[in-house]
Amino acid sequence: MFAIDSFQPITIGIASALALAGYWLGVRKGRALVPREKTRSATEKSQGEDLRASCGQSAPEQGASALLAGLDAPAALLDEEGRIVAFNELFQAFTKRGGTELSESDRTPFNKTLCKELCGEVSAQQIQSALSEILIGALPNFSTNLSILFAAEPLQCRVKIARLGADASARALVLVEDHTEQRRREQRLQDAKLKAETLASALEGSQKAIELAVNGGNLGLWHWDIKTGYFELSHDWLVNLGHTDTDLGAAVDSFRELLHPDDLVLWTEDDAASLALGEPYDRQFRLRRANGTYSWAHALGRANARRDDGVPESLSGIFLDIDANKTAVLKDVGMAKIIEESFNEVYVFDSDNWRFLDVNRGARENLGWALEELAEMTPADILPDYTLEQLRELVRPLEQGEKPRVEFETYHQRRDGSTYPVMIHLQRSELVGRAVYVAIGMDLTNRRELESQLAQAQKLESIGQLAAGVAHEMNTPLQYVSNNLHFLSDVMDQLLQVIDCYEDNLNCDVSPLTWKERIDNVRATRLASRFDRVRKELPTALADSLEGVQRVLHIVRSMKEFSHPGDRLKTSTDLNNSLTSMATITRNRWKFVADLDLQLDPNLPLIDCYQGEMNQVFVNLIINASDAIAALNPAPDEANRGKIVVCTRRQGSEAIIEVQDTGCGMSEAVRSKVFDPFFTTKEVGRGTGQGLSLSHTIVVGHHGGRIEVSSRLGVGTTFTVRLPIANTNNPRQESPCPADRLELLPVAAG
Repeated sequence: MFAIDSFQPITIGIASALALAGYWLGVRKGRALVPREKTRSATEKSQGEDLRASCGQSAPEQGASALLAGLDAPAALLDEEGRIVAFNELFQAFTKRGGTELSESDRTPFNKTLCKELCGEVSAQQIQSALSEILIGALPNFSTNLSILFAAEPLQCRVKIARLGADASARALVLVEDHTEQRRREQRLQDAKLKAETLASALEGSQKAIELAVNGGNLGLWHWDIKTGYFELSHDWLVNLGHTDTDLGAAVDSFRELLHPDDLVLWTEDDAASLALGEPYDRQFRLRRANGTYSWAHALGRANARRDDGVPESLSGIFLDIDANKTAVLKDVGMAKIIEESFNEVYVFDSDNWRFLDVNRGARENLGWALEELAEMTPADILPDYTLEQLRELVRPLEQGEKPRVEFETYHQRRDGSTYPVMIHLQRSELVGRAVYVAIGMDLTNRRELESQLAQAQKLESIGQLAAGVAHEMNTPLQYVSNNLHFLSDVMDQLLQVIDCYEDNLNCDVSPLTWKERIDNVRATRLASRFDRVRKELPTALADSLEGVQRVLHIVRSMKEFSHPGDRLKTSTDLNNSLTSMATITRNRWKFVADLDLQLDPNLPLIDCYQGEMNQVFVNLIINASDAIAALNPAPDEANRGKIVVCTRRQGSEAIIEVQDTGCGMSEAVRSKVFDPFFTTKEVGRGTGQGLSLSHTIVVGHHGGRIEVSSRLGVGTTFTVRLPIANTNNPRQESPCPADRLELLPVAAG
């Protein structure tokens, strides 16, 4: 600000004061004024001195008005009391906007022209206080910026007040500058500058972000001039593929040589022409690496220029490496396709309502139900042996995390009502944030048929091994039946002689003999034929023959029961009778080395099982027991014979069958493999390793039971079979076999 103090030492009039004030205010109309006198030229200084000299006397009022009119801003002169004594048109127009009418005759107080309503209470008090000090000579000048509200339109103004000479008729000069447009231009300039700085910062950040995304995200930049065929791909991306810039060249045809043969329809002019409607270039394809493998890439781009018909002339964009994601997606799709086309049955059902969410084609075709129909069904609808409550109990270990999976064998029911055996592997999983169960079912129809054939073959093998012993067992009763029949044949003639003698001596018409002679003849004939001895021995011979026949019939019946293939459905079976029969047909294997003790619980209920299969299990266990005893002592005497104990009992909801022996026992290594197929410790020709393996399959797989083994080397072995008692209400029935069949089991050595 130019200091007004430089005008104080000289006495000047109104005109001179206005002229000098114009230098200070810097608003002289039509010319640029230099604010400080020391910077003016010599000519200007001379003119100023002349002006001061000529203005030493009082100037007319019209001169003051002329000078005020020459100012390019609202201006007014004030007297010693702060009243307006002169003003220009701009000041009059300014005050009129504020509602104050000025006249040259009325000396209006200056404080009324800038009232509180226009400039605010604080600014008005500040101006009034400064004006009072200027008028009494305590303050040379004053200026302030304020906002004046005219008709709801704010003006940004600067008010300047300068003190004039003491001998002048006017004591102060007031100048009001309207800086509204200037402030607006400055604000716009400042806003533009701030915006430019913000944009520059954002651009710099975006460039860094793009560089980071391109480098960190393994993105490639590309440009394709379709018209010329020019093609460019960022160097880093070529390096990732194992190529160099020279490998690619600068032509799109060179780039197309890297495409997979199935993707050659892309990156052609026809391919680009398909974007005529304005859609982006969005393609997924495979690029050949330097090692010959292919990697999936995703191109995204837009047209830089188009022809009049909308066909792109050039494209630019980015490459994304999607090989890992694409490979994973293709793998998932491939796995889904494999699962869908699998012959094994795959079921996914909700853990809450148990409704099927998805069922693969193998299961749908086997069941005969459509997917839409299965969506309204639950596993209980295809499992005739289970209710929904039983299934919930079955999967409880999965819900509580006690087991990773549950396995069991059951039957599935088709739409037509037929059933087929299945092995179910059930586990808990998650699908799209939803807890589900996944069940994989294997149709066991063919497997069961093969197992049945194998079991039958194993039975035939056992029958073959037992044939000699069975023949020997049958030979003994048949031998004494034969001997008794020979005895009866021999005494038949003697009996007929006695009968003929009786007939001849009783015929009175033919024989002239007296009764005494006849009696003597009969006595002589009975004595000659040893009738009394025959009469005594004949009942015993007949009884022995009948016993032998019954024994043979029992052996035949047991063999028939053992060799029968069995029913396809479970039947209520008396396990005690089965064990008794199997002990009979294996008798020739154990009677030379051990005694067999049957400790059968008479209150054991009937068990629902496949009787033929369980008979095979019992035969295998008894034969193994006898072979183990024979391995320890192949030729025992009466004092050190082995012992086999077969016992049955009920334990809770299970029927327990134990076969104990005092044989050689097993080591831990042998015991851990005892149920493995084809594992045997017997010499070649005596064992195939199928007996215990098949027994395990029958007990565990077919009956849902358990078979356990405990053994001590050199002491003996115990096999324990546990079968579930499905129906505890089955009453025990009388054995259909003779009650004395158990009397046939104890034998003497040899």
